[in-house]
Amino acid sequence: MRCKEAYICLLAAQHPRRPPAELREHLERCAACRKRQHRLLELEAEIRALPQPEETLDARLRFQEQLDQLPPLAVVPAPAPEARPRRRSLWPFVGLTACAMLVFGLAWVLSRPSGLPGTFAIATRPRTPGGPAEATVARILEKDLQLAAAADSRQQLTALNDIAAELSVEVRRLSREGPVEDVLLVGGLYERVVCQGLVRRAQTLPAAEREGLVAELVKQLDRSAQEADGAVAAALPGAADGLRNLAIAARQAGGSLTGSAAPPEPRTPAWQPAQSGTLRDLLGTLVLQALLLAEENDPLRRADHCNAVAEQLVQGILLASSGGDSARAEHLGGLLGHVMERGIAPNLERIDLKNADPPRRAEAERVEQRTGQAVEVLQRNLEKAPPVAQPALRKALEAAAQEQGPGQPGKGKGKKDKGGKGGPPALPPGLQKKG
Repeated sequence: MRCKEAYICLLAAQHPRRPPAELREHLERCAACRKRQHRLLELEAEIRALPQPEETLDARLRFQEQLDQLPPLAVVPAPAPEARPRRRSLWPFVGLTACAMLVFGLAWVLSRPSGLPGTFAIATRPRTPGGPAEATVARILEKDLQLAAAADSRQQLTALNDIAAELSVEVRRLSREGPVEDVLLVGGLYERVVCQGLVRRAQTLPAAEREGLVAELVKQLDRSAQEADGAVAAALPGAADGLRNLAIAARQAGGSLTGSAAPPEPRTPAWQPAQSGTLRDLLGTLVLQALLLAEENDPLRRADHCNAVAEQLVQGILLASSGGDSARAEHLGGLLGHVMERGIAPNLERIDLKNADPPRRAEAERVEQRTGQAVEVLQRNLEKAPPVAQPALRKALEAAAQEQGPGQPGKGKGKKDKGGKGGPPALPPGLQKKG
């Protein structure tokens, strides 16, 4: 679907905040059309807020009196029709031709599996929305939180291997369902996890642990390569390249782990996710931050990597709420609470500012301020959001507060003095749990 078609569908949609699946996919990829949808929702809200006209009996009588006071209209007689020679009507022939074309066109459309290009599909089974699956994103986020607390290379290696397995499954699913560009992007993320994350972390394992764990990793990589090869036959046009790249990366990483090949370098170009709030960019942020978390031992920098995930989640909540998707906004709000409770707050508590130098103190303060700003963005948007978006935002804020739970760091607390350990700033009032 192109932008022009998406704009027409937005104007024709009965509920612009709940667009059809094909239009929703386009909105997730196109920032310009999301702005159009947001302006359309704001316009609807302003129209509903306009004062209603008076509908009493007195108002109708006054209106009738105003009509009676108007001067009568002059009646102009219509000219007599000219005499014309009678022609034979072509309407029966036109009607038969139109019916034949309609029947032929309907039969052709129904015979196509995806309907006409650029229109909504006419299919016998429901269309599966494209892009990464929410469940996959949630499971990879859980691995990020494990990496934010991981203390040794074995734990980090296990979490990275689980992320690689999730990405392998997701690439195969996307190769069948699309969109094709996501196959290449997610395949590139898989390549970085196995070629950079797994190979590098395996080199830091103690010799006593390396042999058994590396053997398991090589088996998993070989299995992923074989499954990718087997999925090529059923892949969409253009998606087979992503599967082949995945298989090559898995075999290269396996060869490097066994010592039969040099450490591989990623073959696909680097991908920097945008702050769009889409599941695609959220998945990319999670994977790239996971690689950084696996290499990082400083709790302050770990907290900042989790801040990057929190900011992407905030953008996802805003995108879902602008479309009236309360369920997704609430789900992402719960994930935001997990990140703040398990990723940011524990790492900030590990920072000893008592013996820290001024640059370290300044960096800690910056990270703490960044933590509070993520939730404050939601709070500010709740206050100025159109009525249709407020329920979804409110649910997201409540879900984030519930996931933190009472008594958690950063919950109703301010920063401690400079002589002690720092903690995240107090959350805005709208995020603090009542009771």
